[in-house]
Parts: sequence; structure tokens; C-alpha cells
Amino acid sequence: MDSGEALVDLARSGEGIIAVFDFIASPAVRAGALCSLLPEWQAWPGLPISVVYPKHRQHSVKIRVFVDFVSEVVTRALATNAVQTSEPPRSDV
Repeated sequence: MDSGEALVDLARSGEGIIAVFDFIASPAVRAGALCSLLPEWQAWPGLPISVVYPKHRQHSVKIRVFVDFVSEVVTRALATNAVQTSEPPRSDV
């Protein structure tokens, strides 16, 4: 499955453990619907996010606007939606 939101929905309904980016899971974690099992472990530390599009002689305005939009949205999401874990790791898991 390649949709982070769909994975969060499955985890919320008790279908298993998931690994998704913090900014996708953080709303459910903050709401208490999900918990972080291994808060000290990162699956993708420093993973770059890329926008890929066909190379042309001239970039269209639509592509430039979209790339700028995605960059702004992801930057804001990573800055404001980082999962905050205030509890120590559980030893009974």
C-alpha cells in the first residue's frame, strides 16, 4: 500500500503496526488514537523528498508553481507536525 493516510486508517482500526512519516501519523498520535512504539528509532532519517517531472527545454509555470507549493507544504508540515513524545519508551511492549 502506498498511501500513508490509508495506512494510518488501517492502524487506527486495529489492523496492525505501520511505518509512516511523522507528519502523516502525528495527528492520530496527538489525538491518542495511535502511539509511537519506537520513538527513539527512525526508519528514514534525513530521507530527501523529491518532485520528479519530465525534463523539457523550458519549465512551465505550472511545474514551477507546483514545486514551490509542495516545498512549502512539506516544509511547514515537517516543522509543525513533528510527533512530540513526552512519555519514556515502554518496557512491556
